[in-house]
Amino acid sequence: MKVKIFLLIFLLVILISSAKALKITASPAYSVLETQIGEEICKKISLSSDKNILVDVGDRWTKGNRSISLKDYNLSASMLNIEISYPKQIRLIQKENFDVCIVPNKAGIYNGILMFKSLSNSAGVAILIEINVSELESGSFGHITGGITQLNEKEGSENIVLILLFVLSLFLFFIFFLIVKKKH
Repeated sequence: MKVKIFLLIFLLVILISSAKALKITASPAYSVLETQIGEEICKKISLSSDKNILVDVGDRWTKGNRSISLKDYNLSASMLNIEISYPKQIRLIQKENFDVCIVPNKAGIYNGILMFKSLSNSAGVAILIEINVSELESGSFGHITGGITQLNEKEGSENIVLILLFVLSLFLFFIFFLIVKKKH
């Protein structure tokens, strides 16, 4: 009797340890893209899995506020005049990188999800995409990107350099003042 119980427990442990869930991850989990009407913008997406699988890729959209509920994403990209391109299926061998390119044809704020579903089982993951589409013509204003100010026209760029040099001088003066104060 004890041997049968031991064998039953041993078999359960073996079966439970061999049952392993599929893990799929997508990065970035959330992206905010800013563009203008008719201008293509692309985003690099990274998809990874702990097993070699075939993944279906799809998208759904909502106009206005983003939501954490998948049921709120009930519009297709074409219904919102958005052109989107990405691979519809991906053979995922550990990790794949690919581009998602979007061309919006109307101004507004659009929120969408890019969904990745395994064809071999019920595992899946989604990423959120927010697109802010403006009607402004390129070159109307300067753009601030990554902490560097870029003006679309050459005029005025010398002023930025002077301002940066002035701020750097103040910073160095402050450090010099602290060093002199510590010595006394």
